[in-house]
Parts: sequence; structure tokens; C-alpha cells
Amino acid sequence: MSSTQDWYNTALSVLQHDRTKKCVQWTAPVIITGAGFVLLHKYVHSKPRFPKEMSPENVYNVRKTDAPVANGAFLFLFRHLLDFPMIGDLVQEHLISTNDFDNIDNLANFIDVLPTYLPFHLCSDEELKNHVELSKKYPYENILTDAKARRELLYSKGKSNIWEKNVQYDKHEILTIEALYNSYVEKKCTPLDVATQLIAFQEKDLKHLNLFIQFHKEDILKQAEESTKRWQAGKPLSILDGIPVGVKDETHVKDIPCTHGTTFLAQVDGPQAEDDILITRLRALGAVIVAGMNMHEIGCNPTSINPNFGHIFNPYGTNCNRDACGSSSGSAAAVAAGLLCVALGADAGGSIRLPAGANGVVGLSATFGRIPMDGYEGAWSHLHKGIRQIDIETGAITSTIRDQMLMYYALAGGFNGSLLCNPSKSLTNPPKHFDSFLEQKDLSDITIGVWWDWITDADPEVFYSKKTHCFYNIVKQLKALLEYLQNNFKVRVKEYSISHLYEMVRSHELGVTSEFAAQSVREIRNGGNYLPSSWVPLLTGSRFKAGTFINAQKVRTYALRQMDRIFIESGIDVLITPSSACLPAFLTKSTLNSKFGESNLPLISEYMRFITLGNFVGIPGLVVPIGYASDGKDKENDRLPVCVQLYGYHWREHVLFRVGGVIEDHYFRKEFPSKKNRVVYKNL
Repeated sequence: MSSTQDWYNTALSVLQHDRTKKCVQWTAPVIITGAGFVLLHKYVHSKPRFPKEMSPENVYNVRKTDAPVANGAFLFLFRHLLDFPMIGDLVQEHLISTNDFDNIDNLANFIDVLPTYLPFHLCSDEELKNHVELSKKYPYENILTDAKARRELLYSKGKSNIWEKNVQYDKHEILTIEALYNSYVEKKCTPLDVATQLIAFQEKDLKHLNLFIQFHKEDILKQAEESTKRWQAGKPLSILDGIPVGVKDETHVKDIPCTHGTTFLAQVDGPQAEDDILITRLRALGAVIVAGMNMHEIGCNPTSINPNFGHIFNPYGTNCNRDACGSSSGSAAAVAAGLLCVALGADAGGSIRLPAGANGVVGLSATFGRIPMDGYEGAWSHLHKGIRQIDIETGAITSTIRDQMLMYYALAGGFNGSLLCNPSKSLTNPPKHFDSFLEQKDLSDITIGVWWDWITDADPEVFYSKKTHCFYNIVKQLKALLEYLQNNFKVRVKEYSISHLYEMVRSHELGVTSEFAAQSVREIRNGGNYLPSSWVPLLTGSRFKAGTFINAQKVRTYALRQMDRIFIESGIDVLITPSSACLPAFLTKSTLNSKFGESNLPLISEYMRFITLGNFVGIPGLVVPIGYASDGKDKENDRLPVCVQLYGYHWREHVLFRVGGVIEDHYFRKEFPSKKNRVVYKNL
């Protein structure tokens, strides 16, 4: 009894001590607050989500993204806040709810469809028969090796030639595959001469643009020497023999480490054991592979911001203050600067088309499955570290439509290791062809679809440049182009609409971020060294629920049926939109000086306003420049590219080439970046 009394007295004296009182005073609120967070966390994640009233059909319902713009220390803290237990969950849940990702589940409750995980379009017997007949009508199987066939297709008598026309107009040269090829044929220069100039340009004239993460000049010279020997022996492999082709630093090139724009993945994976299939195809045609082009880290953002290796600058921004867009930033900027005439990219959410548009060059994201992503391991590509993304396509960024057609012919086609290109009839690519490309005088058989509610959701501001006497308005330039095509080429214009486009956009974003997160599980678990700007979408993607992911694939089925309605039932051949809702962004000092990158979801939503649909439903999209404009945000009033995007139905790239060829040949007038941001090869 006495021992119990002693224990009680001791405990009472401890509780009455001043330090103990203060400890209790501080501890109690902490415990209560923590318990509150736990209860709130459980409430948020357990509350049922009831279907909301959906927006009417055929009404434009896309809304702006609501999220803070973060860079520097704020972004660093925000990234760690998202990773913090419970608090991070609450913040993520708030962002997901605020930006209407719940709408995906809501729409899925109103549509009675099965999920579609791959936007691969199976040709009907009639479609396949039509493609086969067209390929026989315009037989250009040997276009890469047969000069006569190539001349007939690309430069037939009486047909406008952008290269010649623009040289006369601007007194400059546009670097093209054909220009390099002709120089080799006429022995004005050799592939080794061109490679030597390329190396000098990169190391001296264009280094400030940060076009490369790694630059292997010995490897470039070795390939160029081998090509020169073939030319001297009179045995070039194709028109691409000796042509330098830039490669984004996420495509595997044998014996070269692949960074994916990060500081650590090259060390983790080491030099690559084999080439990706596209590199294998290009080597077989004699191309000189120029590896290591700069990109946004892991390609998870459509800007050119990468503090790891230097931000990639748009050559049209005189003082290195304009976004080159991304993530294939280095590829597009190098073509715009005249360093290369072609470079490879990958497009999961506009990563080919956006930088092509921002830099005033041509970019194609082909039909899903048309250009293989397969690596040497077989079934799926190891692009993006081993998993085939459901919304991604590889392709080329080029100077001209004709170069784009040549690269399309070089890259497109099945690969035996690919599930999408299995020899079985049901999954075989239809034959590629360039039907009617020569028939440009009359486009009366072409119907262009417009949805003005969507198109006019581009930047509404109008600026006047005293230097150029030019009004900047993307929509006005697109309308002027349509009027020109109607008056001069008899093209027909027809209106259309898409129901629940906003839910499609959010479904694509959910799918892409979820896959990026799934592919990065190893790095997430090991505390990978990603930039905070990359961590934000990765952490967000890791929080989406499996049920919502499946519902997003149901929305894809719904979207695919609408594409059938627009292209097949309504008889529309091409959809036209701006390539972006705004001009390339002006990069502020806070952005340029941030060591952690930048998270700017409102800007990203402007960039991607017209882009995500193509990836989501797997239709081809071609970006073509149509003019230039100033936005008044810099002292120089730089003339920045304005481009349009042409969407076509599955496997109908030839229609896009035909319309794009008319725009390039008869409407567009090329302007060049300032001399300090552009190079011109000698002896071409």
C-alpha cells in the first residue's frame, strides 16, 4: 500500500512541475491537430463521389487549369509538402478535385462503353483495300533510293519548290535533306565536310542555345567518314546517306549512355547495348546519328526548362529569353537554327508538335502504331525506361514537308517484335503512300473541319509591334489561311463539335502522369534525384485511383467513336487548330535562375490546348508554320512563329501531307532567327 502511495505522490509532483505543465500545454494541441489530420485524411479518402450533372453535348466545356506557378525555393518546399504523409495527400486531393479529374468518373457513369487501353485503329476490310489500291496508284516504295521516283513525287515540273522559292525570297538557304543530297551528288562537299562544319557550329556558334546534353564528335566524324567513302565509291545507301540526324536523349543509341534529361539515369543504366529500332533503320540508310539532344527532364513537361544541362532556348528569341517548348526541345531548336535538317523526337502530349510549332518547323505525330517504338528487347519499346506508353508516338522534326515525308517513309512500318505490328491481318499497318500529293492545284475534294469555340480559345490578346507593324492574333492568322485555301484551292470548310472534350483532356493527363509515375517506381522508392518540377507530376500521377484510370480508358472509347462520327459520318478530311493557344513564353529571371525547374500548369494547359486529343485517340497530327508575330513582351519585339495543326483520320497521313504541302508551297513565307542564333553551311 505504501509503495502505491509513493508512486502516486511522485507522479503528482512530476505533473505539478513547470516543465511538465509546459510540455502538456504544447503536446495536447499537437496531438489534437495530428488526430484532426488523420480524421480529415480518412474522411477525404472514404467519402463517396456521387455523379455530378454533366455539361450538355456538343458544347465546348474546357476550363483553365487552376494551380500555383512555382519555382525556386517555393517549388522545392512544395515538392516536399506533396511527399509529406497525410498533408501531401490532402494537397494532392485538393489539386485533383479543383482541376475536375472527378469529371472522368462522372462521365464514365453516363456512357455505356468498355475501356480502350490502346488507341490502335483496326482497319476494316474496305479501308485496307482502299489503302492498298492507293499504294499501287502511287508506287513510291523506292523513294529513298530511287532519285527519279523522288523527283517525280517531290519536285515535279511546274510544282512549287519551297527551297528554291524561299532562297530567292529571303536570300538564305533552308537546310534540307535534298539540299545536302544534291551537294553530295554534285561533289560540292562530302558528309565529312558537313560533319566538320556541324561540330564547329555546335561548339562555337550555337553553344549558347544548349541544344545538346552530350555531344560525341568522334562518333559523328567516324560515321561521316564511312559515308564519304560510300559516296566516293559511287554506292550511297539512300538519300539519307551522310545526312546528320539529331536524336533526342531518351532514344537508345548503341554504346552511348541515355540520360532522359536527368543527372543520374545514365549512371544507373550505363552505355546502351543496342540501338533502338528507329536508329537501326536510319543506320541502314546511311544516316549520321547525332545523339544526345537536350530535353526536359524525363519528358514530363512541354517546356524547354532543364537546369540539369541548361535551358534550351528558342532561336527566334534574340536574347535567349524564349521557351523552345518541349519536351523534344533540342531537336526542334537545332532544326530552326539551321544546324540540322531533321531530328527525332517522341510525343506523349505534344512533345514533337509543340516544339515544332514554337520553333517554326514541321513536326508529325503519326497514327498510333504507324512508327514503331520497339527496342532490341522485343515486345515493347524501352523508350522512357522500358514500358510502352499508351499515348506516345515517335517521329521526326524537319525543315520542310518534303523532308517530313522522306523521314515518314524511312521510319514508318511494322516491326516483327511489336504486338501492334504482328503479321496477323487484324493488327497489320496498312501500306504507307502519298496519294494525291502532286495534285495541289485543286483541293475541292478536301473538307476541312473547324470548331470555332475551340479555335477561339487561343490567347485573345492583341499586341501591336511598332517594329514590324504586325498585330499578334493566332486566330486571325488561322482565319486568313482558311480564306486563302477557300479562294485559291476550292477547299470546303465544315463545322463540327466534340462532346465532353474537357473530360478527354483530363483523361489523357491522368493516363500519362500515371504511367510516368509507374515507370519511375524504382526512383521514387529510392529517393531518386529528379528535379522538384518533375517530382510534382510524378507524385500526382501516383495518387490516382485504379478505378479512375479504367474510367479514363472508357472515355477514350467514347472519344474514338466521336472521331468516327466526325471523319467518317460527317465526311471531314482534316481538322484544323492552332498548334498552341499562345506564343512561346517569355522566360523570366526567376525561371532562368531556378535550380529546381518550374511548375507552371496554367502555361502548360495553354500550350496543350489543342494537342492532347491526338495522343488520346491516336490520330495523326501535323504542325505546319503559317507566319510570325510579336507579343510585345521583349524589347526586341521578336518575330515568333505561328503554326497550325492538321489532324487526320487514322492511317491518313497522306491527306495531311497534301494540305500541308499547299500551305508550305503557296502560302507560307519563311523568316529566319537572328544571325547569332542561326548557322548556314558552306558549299551547299
